[in-house]
Amino acid sequence: MPEILIVEDEAELRENICAILELKGYDVHFAENGLEAIKKLNKINPDLIISDIMMPYIDGYELFNRIRQEERTKYIPFLFLTAKSDLTSVRQGMNIGADDYITKPFSTDDLVKSIEARLEKVKNFNQKFDKILSGIRSSLPHELRTPLMGILGLSEMITTDYQEYSKEEIFDFVQRINYSAKRLLNRIEKFLQLTDLELIANSDMLNKIYEARVNEEEIKLFARNNFIVNNRFKDISFNIEEAYLKIHPKFFSVIISELLENACKFSSNNTEIKLTGKKMGDYYELSFNDSGVGMSETNVKNINEFLVMDSENGKIDGNGLGLVFVKKALTLFNGKLEIESEKGKGTKVIIKIPLVLSNNNNLNKLISV
Repeated sequence: MPEILIVEDEAELRENICAILELKGYDVHFAENGLEAIKKLNKINPDLIISDIMMPYIDGYELFNRIRQEERTKYIPFLFLTAKSDLTSVRQGMNIGADDYITKPFSTDDLVKSIEARLEKVKNFNQKFDKILSGIRSSLPHELRTPLMGILGLSEMITTDYQEYSKEEIFDFVQRINYSAKRLLNRIEKFLQLTDLELIANSDMLNKIYEARVNEEEIKLFARNNFIVNNRFKDISFNIEEAYLKIHPKFFSVIISELLENACKFSSNNTEIKLTGKKMGDYYELSFNDSGVGMSETNVKNINEFLVMDSENGKIDGNGLGLVFVKKALTLFNGKLEIESEKGKGTKVIIKIPLVLSNNNNLNKLISV
């Protein structure tokens, strides 16, 4: 059964909580204050911590901060105990990142349900995370091997037979090594971005309000910072209306880069890519149009982890993680994804993200990251 650490300075309440949880089959540990809890955590690794806020020596807030600073304990779910009338403590606890709170006085059912709900959320997250890791383990060797072999092969040619090559040939080799290295970094970042998104999706960070600014200059900056897109920058036309969107800025920039990258990878040089952004009611609509290879109806319907899009000539370079990320990120922030594509005739990808409406929101209170 899961291990739970109870941190409570009131002896009777502490004993009652321990007794209730032990009867439910949990492996229970306790500490009388924050200092004792820190010592306990050097010996145990609980699945959940429940802590009072007002305690001697170290209060609950300080205990929480110290736990979050340690790599071994930073991800342990943490619930605060607080008086029902003390709303200020509740807000402060949630603002610093606590997973939940239990108000005193509480019934046995309330206590057990709160614990079960948090442990179930952790269990579900671990299952999802294991699925992601399983996919990464199966796909990562191939996805990293291709650019890595290019780097190793060309660098070995230079180091062993450099005297046989002209300066122009060596310069060409170095350019190709650089390109392979960027591809390798690009693929690693995709895996990390998707994993990061899964972590955010299963945390309380989504309870915050985020703001991302969109305008033509920002979009062009995203394009120039993506080495794949930058090679096709002259083919892209921009028509972007300025707005503020309800989405994490980091994820918004990744969405833009991924969709531009796909438009570039799956269309030929010197063919136009159109990027248009405009306000549509309560949403902001961005469309990405290319006249490339397109996708089959099956691939449009099944944009899943590690999907590889096919062309008439076989597999196209890529593992589908970009569209997976876009789909998941938009879902988290109440956005929408629409794809219109026909094999051999191109693709139109439309994303819709909720607008920050000035008449309903105070922009000064928004969290911009």
